[in-house]
Amino acid sequence: MVETKVSSLINPELGVWKSEEVNRVFLPHEASLVRDDLRTELFATIAWCLWNRRNALHFGRPANPMANISSVASALVQEFIASQIPEIPIHQPSAQHQWRPPKPDAVKVNFDAALFKRTNSAGIGIIARDWRGGSLAALSMPIPLSSSVADMEALACLRAVQLAAELEFQCVIFEGDSATVISAVNQGSSLLSSFGNIVDDIRYLLPSFSSATFSHVNRTGNLVADALAKKASSKPSLDECFTFRHCRFGRL
Repeated sequence: MVETKVSSLINPELGVWKSEEVNRVFLPHEASLVRDDLRTELFATIAWCLWNRRNALHFGRPANPMANISSVASALVQEFIASQIPEIPIHQPSAQHQWRPPKPDAVKVNFDAALFKRTNSAGIGIIARDWRGGSLAALSMPIPLSSSVADMEALACLRAVQLAAELEFQCVIFEGDSATVISAVNQGSSLLSSFGNIVDDIRYLLPSFSSATFSHVNRTGNLVADALAKKASSKPSLDECFTFRHCRFGRL
């Protein structure tokens, strides 16, 4: 076994290789790969690579060229050493998986877009809720089919901001499940996307609020807006907005 041969080449007291044994076990060109390297990890790995190469040649399988043995062994050792270093956990904000109500002085507005392949159309859904989870307004409406899902999500975001401004909400949290759109709005990177003009329109409306934030939410935390977006497929000619604030009902 190769393990027996490798262990017999190591001086256990000094932790170095027995040069005579190395020369005896390996061919001269093989021994030259490891004779001057005293690290047990690298030597053992090179020995394994050589042994594996011999077996591959014996059974007619593809084998690493001799010139690559040293670099292959070094890469394996480095990979092993790196795997032994414990990774420091990086705490990154993740999208929430369940809808959470806002603070008492705020309104949370969720938005989403849906694609209807059978009719080659799309729809958006918006729901505004208070700190108790009560609905203040809901909107379901069709929109023209855009070139990308991100474009349609951006349109849904814009309509959500417009609706919040029309209803004179002041402290608003906008939530959507498109990380691309949320990031673009927060960073103001309008020139780098196909929906840049929509981002500009969204940011233009922000002075309408005393506070407005945009957050990414997991799809499971955006279920109501998603259902409203899908509802738009059943009435493609009607834009519906149900306004529950002050017990009013209206159309937009």
